[in-house]
Amino acid sequence: MEIVDNVYIQPCTNELQGLGFSPENQEARLKDGHSRKVECSSKNMKNKDDTECSYDNKLIYQPYRFTETSCDNITLDMFWDDVSTNVNNLIEQNNETHNIVILVSHHNRMKKTILKLNENNKNKINAYANSSAICLHSFEKGVSILTDGYPDNDKNKYVYANAQNINDDLLTKETNIALNNFREKLKDRYVTVIVVRHGNALHNYPVNARNILHQGPLDSSLTPLGCLQASITGFYISKWIDTYSKSNNFPKNKICLMSSYLNRSQHTVCLIGKLIAVKHKIKLQNIEWLEDEFTKEAYDKFLRNASTEGQKLMWAEYKLLLEQFESSNGLHLTFKAWDIKK
Repeated sequence: MEIVDNVYIQPCTNELQGLGFSPENQEARLKDGHSRKVECSSKNMKNKDDTECSYDNKLIYQPYRFTETSCDNITLDMFWDDVSTNVNNLIEQNNETHNIVILVSHHNRMKKTILKLNENNKNKINAYANSSAICLHSFEKGVSILTDGYPDNDKNKYVYANAQNINDDLLTKETNIALNNFREKLKDRYVTVIVVRHGNALHNYPVNARNILHQGPLDSSLTPLGCLQASITGFYISKWIDTYSKSNNFPKNKICLMSSYLNRSQHTVCLIGKLIAVKHKIKLQNIEWLEDEFTKEAYDKFLRNASTEGQKLMWAEYKLLLEQFESSNGLHLTFKAWDIKK
């Protein structure tokens, strides 16, 4: 197995902007504390060569070919055409390698653009859960769910896609056409794309720090719970890769990691990549450095922005999920940032 030791920033995988100002979704990263910011958008390639954006070229900003169209207005076919072009430049150009692209995005971007949900699907599915993983191939039709992920708190508002309720009418006709075009462009290659929603973040329940993020970081980070969710998803993706490749007689796997320009997406894909690397005894210098840096930054932001009640609720959910996972799989997950400080 080979894992490419960089994260590739795919244009227009960022979260869609809500009504009004959404500080957690701004295309910026603060520099020098709170004194100034640099825009790190992949759409218009602003400051793409700035080392603050790329962490000394550990993040690689992919080109955006539809420069006359904003990401809010990009069509499904345009999005998947752009992805297929960028993926084709990364994969092995042979018929023996199983190329696996792990693409981490966001709630509304996934359900309204990347894998647009059919509003009239018979199971009334209207959301993808945190750290859920949806799989599609260039060499066969259909989509499947590798892991259901972790629903948000509002169970009355959302019906989440999962492995049991997924049906042929889950996605819109437009989505299926775009995916078929994607498959046609890569039909001579074995490519699997696994689309993942990021893990639990500061602006999500139970921390709900959205209203105070404007006083500090614009780019919402994962909570410790979100880090755990992402790592567990990485564990299940790794198991799936091993099983699927063996049953399909793929002699080689090559994994590429892609995300949006927002930190919670980058952090999620690094945690997934690191977990897969650890399981397969692969050393990744850049991914491990990014994961460690993002985890320390995220924990510091969590301590600054989470209320006492939010922290209490979050740690309760963290402990429950960790105990359930470890008892089921016999694997201990540890994160240095808070294991040292707590």
